[in-house]
Amino acid sequence: MEQCVRESDGQVSQTFVRGDRLIINDEGYFYRTREEGVVGPYNTESEALFNLNVFIEVTQIEKNIQQDFQALVA
Repeated sequence: MEQCVRESDGQVSQTFVRGDRLIINDEGYFYRTREEGVVGPYNTESEALFNLNVFIEVTQIEKNIQQDFQALVA
């Protein structure tokens, strides 16, 4: 997968591929979180991986917000 990046685009978001977190069964595609939660079903593997990537990015944003808040109140 090739990405085209312009200087004006700013920081590029990373795509994380966590194939070991993907679960496939008769109901569809699922992904497993680090907390061992299972999310799904999704109709396609790409849909499950996309949503896993969104989950990872949101989790990182939440972690950054918590760290920033802790720095403000310290």
